[in-house]
Amino acid sequence: MKAFALGSGKNYCRSGEAEPKSIWRNAICVVLTQTCVDYTQLCAYSTQMLSSRITFADLAVVGRVDRHRLRNLLKNLPEFAKRPARERVASEYTRYDLLVVAVLCEMERMGLRKEAIAQWVSSIQQALSGPRAMAASQLFLSSESQSLEALLVDEQCQLGAGMIVDLDKIISLVSSHCAELDGIHEQQRELEFGPLSVDRSKFTTYQPKAHKYG
Repeated sequence: MKAFALGSGKNYCRSGEAEPKSIWRNAICVVLTQTCVDYTQLCAYSTQMLSSRITFADLAVVGRVDRHRLRNLLKNLPEFAKRPARERVASEYTRYDLLVVAVLCEMERMGLRKEAIAQWVSSIQQALSGPRAMAASQLFLSSESQSLEALLVDEQCQLGAGMIVDLDKIISLVSSHCAELDGIHEQQRELEFGPLSVDRSKFTTYQPKAHKYG
């Protein structure tokens, strides 16, 4: 057991005297508190290193656009523009966000203006949030009714007025990107990144030897 010299600096373990209960109790509290702090820091560090963080850069990759163009597309969409963000901390997104943004960028490539895309966002999010039928390889954006509607359909469906987004291609792209992210973090996990306990007694200050000349 470690000897604690608190208050007066007297080492009760070595002197053989009985330790005051208050000092012993305080010593235990100090040790337990420090242990909790160290454990919390270790968990926070491990979570930061091993979690699959998805940032704005990932949205641009799956959307196949540069960040400036993507920012212009999303800045007027409440679903993305009004998200709370902490100062100097990059906003984080989900894999579901990757899928939605990839669809929106594909719509822009198909010729839709940002104002038109904004009207579809809510319906697209709703369609992509539910369970996807195995045969649904396309996302149909119907424009027949006054309320714009997004539907998951297969190639055999008879469709009315609207446009079709190739959902299979987008899902494949998003899945591939997520697999790369998981692979990076899996490598970090295998390398066992994390804070290590270092025994300072094993290290000494390096002092270069003086060389004599002449």
